[in-house]
Amino acid sequence: MTMLEKMKGLAGRAWQSLTTLERFLICAGGGFAAVCAAGLLVAYGGPVLLLWLSGLCLFGMHWLLRKTASVCFEADPFKEKAFRRTLLIVAVAGLVIVCFLMYYRDTIYYYDYINYYKKQNAMASNFAASGFMALGEIIRNLMRDDYKVFMNLFIAGPFTFTTRTVESFVICSYLTCMLPVYTAWMLAAKKIGLALGVCRWNVYYGLCGAFLVSWPLLLFPLTHGMPDPFGLAFAALILLLTVDHRFETLPWARLLCLFIATFCLILTRRWYMYFIFAYYLFWCAAVLFSRPLRRWPRVLGNMLLFGGLSAVLIVVPLFPTFRQALTYDYADRYGAFYGGGIAENLAIQKAYLGYVLLAALAVGAVALAVRRSTRLWLPVLAGTWAVAFWMFARVQSFGIHQLLLLEPVYLVLIFAALAAVCAMRRQLAARAAACLSAVLIGAQFLLAAPANTLGGAFGTTPLDLSRRQDMAQIDEMVDYILEVYQPGDKVYINATGDYCAQVFSASRMPNDLEWLIQYEISVPSTHGLPTVILDCSWLYVPNSDAFLELNNRINAAMGQENALSAHFEAQRTFDFPNGLTFTAYKRVQPADNEELAFLLSLFPDWDERWPDMFSDVAASYAQEHGWEWPVND
Repeated sequence: MTMLEKMKGLAGRAWQSLTTLERFLICAGGGFAAVCAAGLLVAYGGPVLLLWLSGLCLFGMHWLLRKTASVCFEADPFKEKAFRRTLLIVAVAGLVIVCFLMYYRDTIYYYDYINYYKKQNAMASNFAASGFMALGEIIRNLMRDDYKVFMNLFIAGPFTFTTRTVESFVICSYLTCMLPVYTAWMLAAKKIGLALGVCRWNVYYGLCGAFLVSWPLLLFPLTHGMPDPFGLAFAALILLLTVDHRFETLPWARLLCLFIATFCLILTRRWYMYFIFAYYLFWCAAVLFSRPLRRWPRVLGNMLLFGGLSAVLIVVPLFPTFRQALTYDYADRYGAFYGGGIAENLAIQKAYLGYVLLAALAVGAVALAVRRSTRLWLPVLAGTWAVAFWMFARVQSFGIHQLLLLEPVYLVLIFAALAAVCAMRRQLAARAAACLSAVLIGAQFLLAAPANTLGGAFGTTPLDLSRRQDMAQIDEMVDYILEVYQPGDKVYINATGDYCAQVFSASRMPNDLEWLIQYEISVPSTHGLPTVILDCSWLYVPNSDAFLELNNRINAAMGQENALSAHFEAQRTFDFPNGLTFTAYKRVQPADNEELAFLLSLFPDWDERWPDMFSDVAASYAQEHGWEWPVND
């Protein structure tokens, strides 16, 4: 038998050993490569490339979920009728809840709420222009940026066939990002239930599913255009793949899934790395200390072999991301204006969770502690929470979507508490506890709609059913901006929060006006000197000082005679229902070095702390425009 025949026979046996889904993924990957090659010959290949890439991501996620289930359970959970039925009910109920929350309210999506939607449209435009250039941009983004487009790759396929509104983006995010989260955590729930001796599986699945679809901390980011909860799917898979593994052997299927889940979690959001670092640190320590000393060489050798190889395969392609995380002083740049600190963030945890959920977490911790088989989980979870919390708290304060970093720990403890309820042998007690659990889950959801916390019992996370009362005034101001527009004009709105520039530029979505209304600068440590004011033809100034300090200093200066206000002339005012008034100033004199110098003089304290964001920016701007700098008195 020749070498070629041997290779053919080996390839044939390998092909026969694959599942149908694995064969499909290989064929899809080959098809993707074929489309890439065809794109070199024809100009119109970008949209096809995007669809293929999105399809690969979606089917790859499906494969990862199924493969993880096959290596973590003796019997396939997806063949269990109660499990399948619960997943279907969860999927439908979740979609109904998301659509209701999104379509009931009347609002404008801005800041982080519009970030991924705009990335989605930009990705589609890039692929329409040039598929290969768009692929290069995706690779650069995944390697370098904090806000990565990884989640957008999953959303891209279904989103292509929609009207491309913000609402359709949210629905596509739910279908492609949230359903895997529900699936992964229902698998985790099954693992927890098996470990804690659940005997009422229908009730247990129902309670876990009800909690997943109704928890405000999961619903809020998703229904506000942020698919960040997607990372929880990979976190759940990491927990599933590690909880029973002690590195006595190196099973390739389990470790391949673990590597993929870890890599994907890093690609989702930068701050998920805190969870990864903390969890692997305590899990590895637990594995070692749970083994006899005589087995340490073997266990430690396998651990270092897998960990070292994984670290190389992750750090090398994502080196720019790790370099940014290790060299950028987030504690100074973010902590200066985004809060931070242990005490403040502990108070935030209590406020978001509420006393009822904190009590449930305690019940879950006790349930894990009393069983010998799960006792080791508790120090791993506690250590993971403490280290991840500390690493983030030293940088800034937790927002609702950043709390996702700690939610894997919370979900495990909540499911453990529900498992303890459904493991009760006395029928009457079990029924009473299950009914109480269902009532509390429902109360948490219903009370979050009007943001009623009952004295902090159910947390402060709103489901947000707000309906803005100032849409007509926003439209009036935007109409005026478009009416007086002249080619080359730039508009700057010096406000933050509910009246930041993005509120006005995004008010006509999907027609984005950011080409005309400039992005608002308000955080000195990350935005720096607002030289955009020097470039704008119109400056809109509010009459309130209820904005951030950078905005307020500029607004106050516009009410006085100085080198800044002398370049502008008031044209019109706009009144809003809450008493706020915007004054539209038109630039009547070109910007010069004196205006730049005065603008810099408004921020001496921040210039001293971050000269690279103020003095250096001013000097660079002056040099770019050929102005004398520094200005001689």
